[in-house]
Amino acid sequence: MKKRILSLSIAAMIGGVGLAGGASAAVFSQGAGTLTNVGNAAGNILLVPYFSTQGGNATLLNITNTDTVNGKAVKVRFRGAANSDDLYDFQVLLSPGDVWTASVSQDATTGISTLSTTDATCTLPTSVNGTFQTGRVQQFSTASSIANQTREGYIEILNMADIPKFGLFDQGTVSGTTITAPTTNPLYTAIKHVNGVAPCSTNAAGAAAINLLVQDPTTYSATVAFTTGAAAAGTIAVNTKTASLAATSSSSAQGLGLVFPTGKLLADWTIINVASTTVLSGQATAIAADTANLVFFPQVGTAIPTTNSTAVSTVAIATGTAATLATPTLDAVTADPIFRTTNLAYNQGTVLANANVNNGTAANNANGTIQNAASSTAASLASPAVAAAYYDQPDLSTPYVGVVLGGATATANVSALNQSLTVTALLAKSSVTNSYLTTSALNAATDWVFSMPTRRYHTAYAYSYAGATGNGQIYTDYTKAATVTGAGATGSAYRFFSPSNTSVSTTNGLQICTKLATGVTAFGREEQVAAVSNPGFVVSPGTVAASATLSLCGETSVLSFGKASALLSATVANTVYPAASLPAVDGWATFGTSSGAANVVGTLPILGFAAQKAVNSAVSAGVSGNFGLSYTHR
Repeated sequence: MKKRILSLSIAAMIGGVGLAGGASAAVFSQGAGTLTNVGNAAGNILLVPYFSTQGGNATLLNITNTDTVNGKAVKVRFRGAANSDDLYDFQVLLSPGDVWTASVSQDATTGISTLSTTDATCTLPTSVNGTFQTGRVQQFSTASSIANQTREGYIEILNMADIPKFGLFDQGTVSGTTITAPTTNPLYTAIKHVNGVAPCSTNAAGAAAINLLVQDPTTYSATVAFTTGAAAAGTIAVNTKTASLAATSSSSAQGLGLVFPTGKLLADWTIINVASTTVLSGQATAIAADTANLVFFPQVGTAIPTTNSTAVSTVAIATGTAATLATPTLDAVTADPIFRTTNLAYNQGTVLANANVNNGTAANNANGTIQNAASSTAASLASPAVAAAYYDQPDLSTPYVGVVLGGATATANVSALNQSLTVTALLAKSSVTNSYLTTSALNAATDWVFSMPTRRYHTAYAYSYAGATGNGQIYTDYTKAATVTGAGATGSAYRFFSPSNTSVSTTNGLQICTKLATGVTAFGREEQVAAVSNPGFVVSPGTVAASATLSLCGETSVLSFGKASALLSATVANTVYPAASLPAVDGWATFGTSSGAANVVGTLPILGFAAQKAVNSAVSAGVSGNFGLSYTHR
């Protein structure tokens, strides 16, 4: 078994690790860039819509680096189905052409999801085998209920930086008037497989290179050509025009062995149930960037500062110019309302010892939450609901393209809001359509999965704020955000999720629900139409109410046709389309995502698929007749 020197377990990191150069939060920009939803093609940001360890299910994850030249520093984060709470995160250092694999299953003793891998690729911490964390999920009264929250959710995967083969000048030495770079990047050597195994920290050089990643990069050095993210190994003469060329910096991004990310990542998922001999599989949805920012954050538990700094770079890095730290504050790098202290809206009664600067008149209040008008000043908190550490970043709202703004500027800390709106708009759908199969002759079952991976950056639940005085739902205020195509009107506080189209359900714990204006309309295979095309839905187990609208409770919810989830065994956020309301045992269904509210866009960022199972009981003895099918939502 390989022994790696760097060992930073997630539990240990909570205690904090000191960072060289002081605490900061680095995002470095190449300038203007564009994000594109490229479907199941290769990209920079990948989203796996669902994982499950319920009812004997195990989830297999493959991440592929299709770049055969550069390595990749990749962030992997598992989030829970209820409210997108962080369950488990770590970093993977992929070599060129590498594939990292892992499985997630339920621990037989605790019931908590557990990740297991024997892959030879380098990771931070050294071993990522272990049980998911429960510190940020709702703390139910029983251990089994807490464990259940770790058994369903979705996965975020982000290319933080590339790891080039060539030596970088900030890894070199200065002698007289010359800087000499190493022939090969030491970090690349550490992650590059040799006879099928990456050396990682098994030797002194590899350990030294990987241990540097405990630092947060303080600069993006001018000694590398930004336009290509590359430089030939060798020497360059010291240039008096650019002071940074007079010395090397081991704390720069290049000193750590990192350059701007170029994506080219793929991910595939498989849900397998050995007992029922059923397999479902699919591909991650990818967001690609043409000119990506470097968004490397060390996998350590040091807190990210929340105070603003006036020493903020508000321009893109230019060739020949040493780049100063771009974003030294937390609010500039995340739109997650749990972590932010500015541009928020919340229920006054639940935020302890803090006052909302907006007035609490009826006109400004909806669903018990302060609703900021476009002309108002967004609320702020003295302290965030949850203190963020470096391992909490990057997330889907961390600015991945363009200049990052922070400090005391007029548009301070809105870059993360702009990123959140952009990704949400790229994923947004006005309707969802798919097929269903429930015929008893095949013992068929259908579960539809809905995942809204960017809802977290619009509204989240602060369990510490929930009490007798009200609910703990917090919103991000987008009043100051930029104009983003498909993301609503500039100056609007809420773009996709607001007090008008969300509420909190207490049926199955505290879950944020997204309310739609209509329900599901189903059609049979032979043109049958249900007498009641918009049946009501409830969080199961429960009693179906007479309602004409649908609410998607939980961030990742499962809609089961005819009976409670029999295929995915979903329990965190499962709703049921009653069998009596279906027009036929097999067919198709559709629903619109608009809530009908006047102050939101009317589309929702939904990913997902229809999972179907059929059983052929006529097969020979000893032969499995179970079949699993999955169809991406249209």
